[in-house]
Amino acid sequence: MKYKVFFICLLVPLFSSCFLFINGNDESSYSTDIAWKSDSSWVNHYGYISLVDSAVYAFGEAAPGSGGELLVKVDANTGSVIWKTEPFPSAQLVAPIVIGEYVYIFINDSLIYSFEVETGELSAIIETDTENTGLEIEWNVIAYENYLCFGIQIGRGENYLAKLDTHVIDRFLNPTEPQHIQPEMVWNPQTEGRVYAQLVTRDNIIYSLSTSFMINDDPVELVGINMDTKTEVFHNWIDYDDGMAAFPLLINNDLIYILSESISAYNLNTGKQVFLKTFSDDTPDKEWYSSASSLGLTYHNGKIYYTNGNSGHPGDGDDYQNIFCIDAQTGELVWSDIPLDSESLGTNPIIHNNRMYVPHGYGLRVYNPKNGKLIGVDKSFCGAGMGRNLLYNNYMITVRCDENTGDGTLVAVNLGG
Repeated sequence: MKYKVFFICLLVPLFSSCFLFINGNDESSYSTDIAWKSDSSWVNHYGYISLVDSAVYAFGEAAPGSGGELLVKVDANTGSVIWKTEPFPSAQLVAPIVIGEYVYIFINDSLIYSFEVETGELSAIIETDTENTGLEIEWNVIAYENYLCFGIQIGRGENYLAKLDTHVIDRFLNPTEPQHIQPEMVWNPQTEGRVYAQLVTRDNIIYSLSTSFMINDDPVELVGINMDTKTEVFHNWIDYDDGMAAFPLLINNDLIYILSESISAYNLNTGKQVFLKTFSDDTPDKEWYSSASSLGLTYHNGKIYYTNGNSGHPGDGDDYQNIFCIDAQTGELVWSDIPLDSESLGTNPIIHNNRMYVPHGYGLRVYNPKNGKLIGVDKSFCGAGMGRNLLYNNYMITVRCDENTGDGTLVAVNLGG
């Protein structure tokens, strides 16, 4: 792997990024229009905020140095805090999941906390390791109808896709007393690989990518599981990738894309490979555009946009880039860029009104998404290079860092109507 900073860094907030700004290039300036700044607590887990309807859910620190956290619900229109939960132990790196009247967060390896969407009151605690087997919930949780769906890891060879029916949770019990509910197995990989990558869904099918990382160098499996029948309706063996990217999957029309150490696409109707791009240590830096550390893929007008974990700048003798645009029909690189003296990036680009926005610790960068021409950079904007950005109406909701403390605050950048 040719990353100068490996993708595992995706899992750790990059507090130091805001202190690395170096001036001196001749890029055009850009002035950011901040629509609102939330008065929420310091934001933990920059990459794991979620937007549901007109509310943003984010993790905050309960009290400085306490080690505890709380969940904050913020009005996406105004930035006002709607509620804060009582403190709980540190959460897993899983974005809050809303199903119906409840929002779910994941604690430790096997605990799920459920809060009321309207009030933030604790509704239930679910213990999924009902038999004390060492069951661990993977971080790739999604919602499907009334189910929480996620990978399960117990031990070597004991990995599977599972679902948990939220309708069986008893809301009349003492909410502080854990209820023991066993997740239901949906699919078990033929190899010993983990169900690790972020799950994606279309209609009633959930798509999953297993991993062969540190197993036996077995091929990984790209599968589609009908969640109503629990049957495998799509399956491909992949022997050119270890499946260890965090957010590698994207579905658009009839194609499913895998952007990991390699880049490929498959037709969902026929199962046939549409294209494949692989990279090796012999690949010239300027031709290497893997996305294994991306926090998310952005599809727009026949192209896919993402960032990766490369750091540095071409001025240091390398031709590495870390902001990319590829053709969605061929996988070919369309354009790429890297900020001056860049940190590693894992953020997801936001595209609105024919402009692409990439906030990170060196400023807010604005591009023409079609050709990659840099429109300008707001160097006063300290963003989270490993943070997730949300598009809500004409706002990009993102985390802005304090340049002195590294504390993160939710802000809405006005992108215009």
